[in-house]
Amino acid sequence: MSAKIVKYDAIKHLIPADSVYASLHYPHDESEQIYVYFHEGDVNLEVMVDLDEPLKNLPGKYDESLYLSFIVINGNCSAKNIYNRETDGSTGLIVLGNLNADNIVVGGQEIYVTGNMECQELYWGDYNHGGLVVEGTIQAKVLMSTDYGLDFERFSSLENMKIDHLLWDEITDDGEYEESGIIDDLFLPDFVYEAHEIIDEYYSWKDRLKDHKIFEALKSGTSVIRDTIAIPTQNKDIPFFFEDYKISADNLQRFADSPILTGMAPEIGEELVLEYWDENVFYRLYTKIGEEFSTHAYIQYDESYACLIYFYKDPGNLLKRLSGKASYSFAQAYTVLPGDKWKLIDAKAPEKYHSFLQDHWKKMLDHYSEMIWNREQFEQKITKEKIETILNLPVVKDKYSDYYSEEGDSALFYRSFQWQFRQADNEQGQCARLSILKETRNDAYEFYHFDMKETTDGRLAPILYSQHTDGFESEVYEVEVTERETFRKALHYFEILEKSIFRINNLYVENNFDDNRIT
Repeated sequence: MSAKIVKYDAIKHLIPADSVYASLHYPHDESEQIYVYFHEGDVNLEVMVDLDEPLKNLPGKYDESLYLSFIVINGNCSAKNIYNRETDGSTGLIVLGNLNADNIVVGGQEIYVTGNMECQELYWGDYNHGGLVVEGTIQAKVLMSTDYGLDFERFSSLENMKIDHLLWDEITDDGEYEESGIIDDLFLPDFVYEAHEIIDEYYSWKDRLKDHKIFEALKSGTSVIRDTIAIPTQNKDIPFFFEDYKISADNLQRFADSPILTGMAPEIGEELVLEYWDENVFYRLYTKIGEEFSTHAYIQYDESYACLIYFYKDPGNLLKRLSGKASYSFAQAYTVLPGDKWKLIDAKAPEKYHSFLQDHWKKMLDHYSEMIWNREQFEQKITKEKIETILNLPVVKDKYSDYYSEEGDSALFYRSFQWQFRQADNEQGQCARLSILKETRNDAYEFYHFDMKETTDGRLAPILYSQHTDGFESEVYEVEVTERETFRKALHYFEILEKSIFRINNLYVENNFDDNRIT
């Protein structure tokens, strides 16, 4: 049989080093009394797993009174629903592979997944005696955290996540619980208290939920989340800019239909290039303003070989030559680096060049579509009016406008962020700026400066800048649109600031402001 109850020492070598169940966290003299349910290989649990009483549902016949510290699946795990009520302490779960479930509603233990985790409907983690660690992608229709252990840096940046709706007490202002109506939009009515049924103030997303009803539904396999959710998802699909993924003349020319390549104020005859590395692949786009068939795409693998998609002048037939009209054809070619001749990618070309070009052309189209989307979202959500409004808030002007202070008191600390504000009339004569500094795992910082600058088309608007090292003397550079992750993070971190700064200002105006209260 592939499943058995073992003592801790038998499987401790399998436990990830940063798990709370790693041997570092268990005294050796107690390990003899720690029992673990161990399953070797992939498992499909076509049952509801109650982690308060896991042996009632897990494969095999065991003494159900035996207390399991945690479960280890050495492979992929699929289940219907995984849940428990006792958030002070319950059986943990380690999946050394991927975890897929309809719903997971847990607390009082660690859920650790070394691969990807996917919840078809709801992941709800409750209370600070439990936490979630997923090394791969986290995917869920709704993920709700109520005083639960999540990696703040990862979840605040939405790193490697596909979550349609994230409800997270850690970044929610008190007023949002009552005013937003999100709970009604996400959960079926049977599981939501009506407003008149709640006497106390709202302090958490769970305050409007009938958790006893939710557990009954999980036990019976009934859905708790609506099939159709009217509100927009947080994990928005990026609009695709092109007609399709084909390597075609139309798609190649389509690049020049966006200012991502051409800029906001191009001039006839101007040669424009957009280029960047993505891991070990280099991408370059070129066009010449005013020349219809000048656009070409160059994709290079490391220092080994490169492919080119381009137009070339075709002499055509006699009638075309006599008419004096130039004729252009569309082609693909490859070269071996360094310095080999270009050769056509045709039926005789090696398959690896066909495959490489097909795969990375698709990625190039996705990258370009994302660049357009990021630029549009930045211009819509981070505006001149918003920056000026924030800079003029009383709490900002009175307490946090001494941007160049050497006393370390010019930043507003908010969780893992520092927010800094430079007024237009600053002593250095620099432009107005709103800065977000995000602390990283290695005690360094990422920098996001929103500078009020004149754009190429004559507008005054926020421009995104960054820097590589700390300190006022560090060189600041404009973030290129090709830096897609930086733009994604800047948009998300600005949203966190925008949601919180007005509440903080209200506290200040009402004389209820306390620096320690907001950190």
